Amino acid sequence: MQKPSTQDVLLCAGTMASEVAGNTPQLQDENAIQLQLENQICSATNRGVRLTPTNWANASAYYQSVL
Repeated sequence: MQKPSTQDVLLCAGTMASEVAGNTPQLQDENAIQLQLENQICSATNRGVRLTPTNWANASAYYQSVL
């Protein structure tokens, strides 16, 4: 994975929505895992909980940093 830009993280695009080239079963598994992690990182960043992984699935903790 390349270093993402701010726009990549906020939009979950570019390097934060990338896949490894190839079509073997192992690469397909790696792509699925990589895309899932990128999605979780983008979501947690946008919700203001990236630094506290225990709150990534805690909706009541979202967006506290913008208040």
